[in-house]
Amino acid sequence: MHIDQEDIDAMKSQHAEDRQDFIEAKAKVDNEIPDHLIKPFKHAHINGKTESASFVSDSHSDELFKLAKLIERMAEAKQAMEATEADLKKAGITL
Repeated sequence: MHIDQEDIDAMKSQHAEDRQDFIEAKAKVDNEIPDHLIKPFKHAHINGKTESASFVSDSHSDELFKLAKLIERMAEAKQAMEATEADLKKAGITL
C-alpha cells in the first residue's frame, strides 16, 4: 500500500494534535479536581483483598459532574489518539 508523504505527514500531525488534546485534558483532571474527588473511594481490607468500601460522602453533585465531564473529555481525547495510532499502524507508519 502506497501512501503519499503528504498524507503520512497529515496523519502524524493529527496524531500529535490528538496527543496534545489528551495531555491537556489529563492536566485539567490533575490540576482542577480536588484530591477527595480524584480518590473518591474509601478502601477496606476484606478477606485479604483491598476492596472499595464506600464512596466519600462529602462530594457535592457539581463537583462530581465536573469530574465526570473532565474524565469524559480525557477519554474522548485518548480514543481519538488511539484511533490515529491504529490508522498509522495499519498504514505501516511508525511514529
